[in-house]
Amino acid sequence: GEFQPSWHVARESDKAPAASVLASIRPAADHIVMLYDTMPLSLVDVGPDGVVEHTVTAPTVDATTIRLYLNAAKKVEGIGVSTDAAPVLVHLQNSNDDLVAKATTIKLQATEFGVAGGAEGAAVWMRRATGWFRARPSAGVWTQDKGPIADPNPDAPDRASGVSSDGSLYVAWSVDTGNFLDDMEAAYMQQLAPTATKFAASKAAGNSVDDYVTGLTLQSSGDGLVVTTCGSDVDPFALSGTDHYCFDALHAPSGAHLVGVTVDQK
Repeated sequence: GEFQPSWHVARESDKAPAASVLASIRPAADHIVMLYDTMPLSLVDVGPDGVVEHTVTAPTVDATTIRLYLNAAKKVEGIGVSTDAAPVLVHLQNSNDDLVAKATTIKLQATEFGVAGGAEGAAVWMRRATGWFRARPSAGVWTQDKGPIADPNPDAPDRASGVSSDGSLYVAWSVDTGNFLDDMEAAYMQQLAPTATKFAASKAAGNSVDDYVTGLTLQSSGDGLVVTTCGSDVDPFALSGTDHYCFDALHAPSGAHLVGVTVDQK
């Protein structure tokens, strides 16, 4: 059918062209809050009445790890990892809509970790020598509430992990899906649901690629998870070059997923 779109221009945000958004969240209808990688970091609320900028005081936080989420009062807060020699989780608390960093007592101590935030909360998963551990906020305080849980495929090829804001942990890897006449590989993954004590059965995480998986990444997208599978198509007769391409797949907490979105890749 047809529809008539309606638009509302809030106002141009006065940011340098080089500034990029590290994290964003929709705290209320017609609002989007964005964390910019300026120095110092800045938090911008774009809404029907214009643009409001808030300060972020987080001098010792790795900006690339920060994710935004809504606390119990539906106020924007953040979580990240400190830049200390022995990193800890840092809670970016809401203070009159500004964000102020306060270190938690939770030590990262991880060889692998994932940080996620969204409208329904936030979660941090940390892989240590004895398994995976999870931290989540409760009554405004961050605590470690799960673990250790063993990694289901620690030595699988192209292994990667990701976290979603509902508290789920995902572990993915590549598997053969073709035969010697037509090599194919695909990403498979297992989910550890928020209240589960063990990983669910493996399932396809995205499209098969011809011939080989060359890269696999999992990235939090608020309440969901984006799986990017990159592959290479090799000419066995060496008559042409090798093609490189990627697919995105979006997985929702409900179990629904969208696969096969082609990503331009050179």
